[in-house]
Amino acid sequence: MTKIDYIDPFINVSAVQARMAEIEEPKMLSLTDINAATNSYDGDVYSDLYKDVYGIRPRTAAFKSVEEFDADFKLLISQLNEQQAEEEIRQAANLEKFASRVRETMELCNCDAERAVEIIADAEGELDSYQWYGYERLEWHFNLKYGSIKTLMKENVQ
Repeated sequence: MTKIDYIDPFINVSAVQARMAEIEEPKMLSLTDINAATNSYDGDVYSDLYKDVYGIRPRTAAFKSVEEFDADFKLLISQLNEQQAEEEIRQAANLEKFASRVRETMELCNCDAERAVEIIADAEGELDSYQWYGYERLEWHFNLKYGSIKTLMKENVQ
């Protein structure tokens, strides 16, 4: 609706209201409307993707058309793919740092890889959690890909 800054006391208000009703803006589609229009759960998936990319759910997602929704949906997918690629690079670098730390600990303590990992867990204040949850706790702590320490231990930290 258009904004009226000044109202003349001699204007016919009902005529102005009728004219404003004629100028009404097009209805925006909510995520629920998108679900109904596409006969799917695309709006719900959009909300999940949005949360994965930005960390919060969309408050007011409104689209002029299903085509605009599709374009935004594809943009979210590409942003999520970029974030995942960056995360894989970070995790690979973190794994190399961890492997180097395990090798250094093995040399310093003259121990095997299992004991070196236990010493590192203790040094990080994660020994109790490590003993309870295993490698997964350290993978979370050091931001490593799930299963990477197990693979590293099979390769014997070379």
